[in-house]
Amino acid sequence: MLQTIGRFLMGLLLGIILGAGGVWWLMSSGAADFMLKTSHYVQDLERRVAEFGEQRAQLARQLEDVEGRLGKMATGYETLERRFHELAAAKTPPTGAPEQPATPNAAPGTANPDAAPRGAL
Repeated sequence: MLQTIGRFLMGLLLGIILGAGGVWWLMSSGAADFMLKTSHYVQDLERRVAEFGEQRAQLARQLEDVEGRLGKMATGYETLERRFHELAAAKTPPTGAPEQPATPNAAPGTANPDAAPRGAL
């Protein structure tokens, strides 16, 4: 019985020493890296990282496209605003007197329906 316990303890001690040595060898030789790279989980994560990189590149291209469009819209708006100011400056009378707005709905020779007669209030 004592001999069986001694054999068991020697086997346990030998297993611990061989296990620690094997782990040290795996870590120092790079074999652990190979084992990790071939695992399903690491390959799946690498695939997902590659997909996210492609999506990031696509979004960067879309952002550049939107920035280009916004630049074109800004220049178009500035051109339109400049043209509006030029037209507004051309329509103002040189004497500085305000123009009387014409009523487009009133026919010539008829009274303005929007204007209230004096004293009618």
